[in-house]
Amino acid sequence: MNNSFVGYKKIGVLFLLAALSVGDGSSASSVSGSPDGGSGYDLTTAEQARADFYDDFVAKTLVRGAHVTPVLAPIKWSNLGVDGFAGRIAELDLRTEFIAADTSAKMRRAIVKLNNARMDRHIASRLKILRVAPIKFYPDFSDEANPFFFVANMDQSVSDQGVARGDRLLAINGINTSEYIDRLSPFLRFSTTRHMLVTEAPRYLSARDAGVIDSSLYQGKSDNTVTYTLESFADNNTYDITLQYNFANERDVSWLDPFILELDREDFASDEMAYESQYTALGFTQIFDTHKDAALYVNHAEQMALIEWYDFDDTRETVQDLIAAALAEGILDYDLIVDATHSGGGNSSALLVQILASEAFKTTFGNVRTDDIAFVNANKANHGSDVEAWIQQALDGGASFTTNEPFKLEFFPQGGNGIMEPAEKRFTGNWSLAKNI
Repeated sequence: MNNSFVGYKKIGVLFLLAALSVGDGSSASSVSGSPDGGSGYDLTTAEQARADFYDDFVAKTLVRGAHVTPVLAPIKWSNLGVDGFAGRIAELDLRTEFIAADTSAKMRRAIVKLNNARMDRHIASRLKILRVAPIKFYPDFSDEANPFFFVANMDQSVSDQGVARGDRLLAINGINTSEYIDRLSPFLRFSTTRHMLVTEAPRYLSARDAGVIDSSLYQGKSDNTVTYTLESFADNNTYDITLQYNFANERDVSWLDPFILELDREDFASDEMAYESQYTALGFTQIFDTHKDAALYVNHAEQMALIEWYDFDDTRETVQDLIAAALAEGILDYDLIVDATHSGGGNSSALLVQILASEAFKTTFGNVRTDDIAFVNANKANHGSDVEAWIQQALDGGASFTTNEPFKLEFFPQGGNGIMEPAEKRFTGNWSLAKNI
């Protein structure tokens, strides 16, 4: 299933965008068709076509939303302070914006906002960064009701202008920070407000995207500068500083503190050293790395190990090799940090728990709703014959749900109790887990 466009085939989407993002309501009478390649859309005008596409997308999203996590979804929306997907798109008046999107740039902007209105961090709509300024901001939650951003990192040129770590961010380009975040958030993918403030927003407080974010948040369409209004942590004085977007990405900046640097898991695939430098700066040495699933570091002076874990798919071989490396290094009794802040999830996380656990534990149980065809097909395709037989059994019996089983039958047969024992060879010291919210 394509996560970005529920129920639509990619080719159908590309065809439709080409048709929808031209004209200002003029006739397109020779074109007909639907986003999924069938019939049913009479594209008499570009505006009507855009309205039809929007309405169909929203209708399908609402139907699927009623089928997926019907218990947890209301809690999620309540925590976000939003009246569901329908409430979010009404709040942003996205139908009006979508219908008026008569250029490719406007259409791209409207689609990103419509996708993100689903409030799901799994949506593949993160914006491309064009240039970055040599400063980083992170949120402070000491007052949970009123979090704020502060300077967390910079290069020497910014420090030389009097900026200090801990200085509070008050405004960007003359827009107070709270309003700036409100106007920025429709362009960001997130499932919780805290996740948005911790992971997503900081990226764009010091970066310029490739033309999707509302240009009114920047100094000007072609201006390569950004002005911050800051409050000094030392004396509470307020001052402005103007910086240039001088760098293509964060890795090109000579940060004063190389460890305080947020990078994407996708960046890791192209630049492993960017991650490694964060740990070596703290005295760790890398002793194992699959370049796909995990890396293992050790600091013998502190008798501490660190696992950088960034994928939980196809984990069995990785766990075996990682334990072999730890055994050879003699560090299974060291204290351990598991850094999963860049983890993409997966189905085999129980194997990681096995090499950490000192007692038996129970895996997650779950089921599948059989009338969510896209989800059913994806599970059949991705999780093997046992899962296919499990789902087919429910379908053949006319059941609305499969039976409740150890999650996706990854390690247990149908009817299993889900209890896993600690691994024979495992880490035995204290351990802690770092994970993004």
